Amino acid sequence: MSEDQVVKDKVDLFPVFKTMYDLVLEFEHAHGQFPKMHKFTVGKRVSTSLIVALEQIISAIVSEDRRASALSNSIVELEKTRILIRLSHDLKAIDTKRYERFSRLVVSALEQVSALLRAAKKPPGK
Repeated sequence: MSEDQVVKDKVDLFPVFKTMYDLVLEFEHAHGQFPKMHKFTVGKRVSTSLIVALEQIISAIVSEDRRASALSNSIVELEKTRILIRLSHDLKAIDTKRYERFSRLVVSALEQVSALLRAAKKPPGK
């Protein structure tokens, strides 16, 4: 089995990866429908924060020695995303249904990442 396949299998075992991947995918579809005046400002910022959070989660899954740091960084990005999605809704760039869906996914991802962070900070054997 190749190293790439081992990494892929390891990443796919973490539900937070699937949650984040789905969130990024859904937001990218919505981002394409943003009004032009918001697409390259708030829309781009949400997109970037989501991708950075996804990258941090992948890094945490693959590299145990960087896990706590990467998970902490992903929490920061997800909190920024949560606020930017609310701003997108307030600016009428996304409708209420999408806002609620994105909000639920971000909160779910935050809960999952926080649980992983707590587990990463526990001393071995406890």
